[in-house]
Amino acid sequence: MKDRGIGFAMAWTIMAPLIYSRRQPEKTILYEVIRRDYNTFKAAIDAADRSLPPFVEREFEKYMGCGILARGFCRCRCAACGHERLVAHSCKGRGWCSSCIGRRMADAAAFLTDCVLPDVPMRTWTLTLPQPLRYLVAYNSEVLGEVLNAFATSLTSWLRHRAKQELGLANVKAAHAGMIVWIQRFGSAANLNVHFHSIATEGVYIKKDDGQLEWHTVTEPSSAEVAQIAWNTCERVMKLLKRRGFCLAGDNPDELAEREPLLAACYAASIQGFIATGQRAGQRMMQMGVPMADHGEQQQNGPAHGFNLFAGRCISAFDKTKREHIIRYMARPPIPNDSLSFTDDGHVLLKLKNVWANGTTHVKLTGTELIERLVSLVPRPRVNLVRYFGLFAPNARLRSAIVPTSAGQVDAADKPKCKKHGDRYLEWAELLRRVFELDLTVCPKCGTHGMQIISCITQPDVICKILTCIGEPTAPPRLEPARLPEFAELAA
Repeated sequence: MKDRGIGFAMAWTIMAPLIYSRRQPEKTILYEVIRRDYNTFKAAIDAADRSLPPFVEREFEKYMGCGILARGFCRCRCAACGHERLVAHSCKGRGWCSSCIGRRMADAAAFLTDCVLPDVPMRTWTLTLPQPLRYLVAYNSEVLGEVLNAFATSLTSWLRHRAKQELGLANVKAAHAGMIVWIQRFGSAANLNVHFHSIATEGVYIKKDDGQLEWHTVTEPSSAEVAQIAWNTCERVMKLLKRRGFCLAGDNPDELAEREPLLAACYAASIQGFIATGQRAGQRMMQMGVPMADHGEQQQNGPAHGFNLFAGRCISAFDKTKREHIIRYMARPPIPNDSLSFTDDGHVLLKLKNVWANGTTHVKLTGTELIERLVSLVPRPRVNLVRYFGLFAPNARLRSAIVPTSAGQVDAADKPKCKKHGDRYLEWAELLRRVFELDLTVCPKCGTHGMQIISCITQPDVICKILTCIGEPTAPPRLEPARLPEFAELAA
């Protein structure tokens, strides 16, 4: 597989049969930008007497060692012919690493499809937030949780009331729905854009007299009903913000700016499309594309004061393949490696997913400006980016009645093969087989199913000896020193 640092990031696309070759992240544009410009960015903020939070610095440090053999690896050997393969360790980052986030994406999609989601119709929902609220929930995990609860309550409440009307229920409490929400922090321009992707049941379960759950599908929501759900979410969020003393239309106390002024500046600039540091601080990011007719000022507030809800298409009950692909999309990495390219002057072009209304197809950033964008994409530690509601909540009383593994609805052959008993995570080789149809247990030399891990190498002296024998670099790529002319401009 010619990985080129993509990892699992493009796992949701249809690909031809592949041949495995080791991932080389040091040859990707994103890795090169960080290696070349990170020290320059650090020197500039140090000169301004500012600093990055420790969890952000750790994300950059771990990323520089992700997939690098000189930082450690596992040895795989064929039991039949003795052929060996080295697999480098990963960083397990949650910010922007396409390989690690992609691996987590594929694993979550496989687990939820096989072991959690029942075979019932489901629909995807996407909720975007107004800009002031994006800034608040980007660092305040308590407000983020309350906003998610407001969205989940509004959506499940609509499902239950619709079921009451169509089924003639005496009380909405007899209807039970469920949903799973993914928190995405990024937009297509690598900007901070906290929004929610979710998959919810297209109906409800009704508990019968004998204690069994019976499924009922409700009719498709109209545009007016989708707007009403967004409005109900808006009202609930406004009430909780009022209790906390926040107002989206006015000035609020900024705790983040007091504790982490640099991080707050990066958040605010990334949300609004400006540059926060360096020579172009305060200016808009450079946009490239085909000029189009002026559509006027874009409205930031929709019919629900910026709470815009999009209802996707319904996924049929037994279409597990489509369901898994949708989950991969909702849990995808922020920056695909094939969207980046270098310009002749050394700047970075980021290709947008869709053409903007003004005709913009690419965003042009300097290396330090791209690093500034990456800073805002790192989530705070110990903040879950996947949340479960209703029937899918971990402590839901009726969850065991609908989850396939608990109800015995999954055959033993279809259950995911995990590392050990009680561990839900799939093995790396199993994921590659499922996503890319690539079997790493097959030896490329003799063709037998004999490849297996025999050791994990982490000692520097052993790493050096092994890599010297096979002709691989024994030292990881080094960060370039701060470039003095650019450092002086950034510091000014």
